[in-house]
Amino acid sequence: MIKTPEKARRKTIRRANGTLQLPIQPLADVSSGPDYLIAHACFTCRKSWKMTACEKGNVCPHCGKAVFEMGRSFKAPRKSDTEQWQK
Repeated sequence: MIKTPEKARRKTIRRANGTLQLPIQPLADVSSGPDYLIAHACFTCRKSWKMTACEKGNVCPHCGKAVFEMGRSFKAPRKSDTEQWQK
């Protein structure tokens, strides 16, 4: 963007008068970020689904056993592939 001398002159006048309003950016709330979906898996019924890390109830909705947080990049194997589920 090319500033013309006239535009620069007007800007300095507004700054001197105190009428130039600089854009105010709100402070980012560091404590609350976006809720990412994280893969969770149940090794008993060999199912996986994604839910937020904040959700409580780390119990499988199908069998009632414990579920494990697997990370955001986890890709579940097929249910019939028991060898991969053993890994």
